[in-house]
Amino acid sequence: ASGHPELAEKVRSYRAGYPAKVRRELEQGIFNRTILGVACTNALELGIDVGHLDCTISLGFPLSISSLRQQFGRSGRGGREGLAFFVPWEDPADIHFMEHPKELLARRPDAV
Repeated sequence: ASGHPELAEKVRSYRAGYPAKVRRELEQGIFNRTILGVACTNALELGIDVGHLDCTISLGFPLSISSLRQQFGRSGRGGREGLAFFVPWEDPADIHFMEHPKELLARRPDAV
């Protein structure tokens, strides 16, 4: 954002434990595009309605295919296309999926 400092004001954080009022304000900002990015924990899997995200970036494997798909599925809703990135850490599950990338999405959602 060094070339566009105004963009820093359009990114918010999200984590579990925010009061309902804060969650609703965040949702409204996402829907009306005053918020363009959300940095969050895996709490984004549940808790807020984020129907207008274009892209998700999952940092590290969340230890279940279901959780990863839930995170990926937060972008591209309502008939819109979305983009999802998986950025691995150095733990065994992440390394495994980097060595076997086709397996990541081929597994059943309940597989670990």
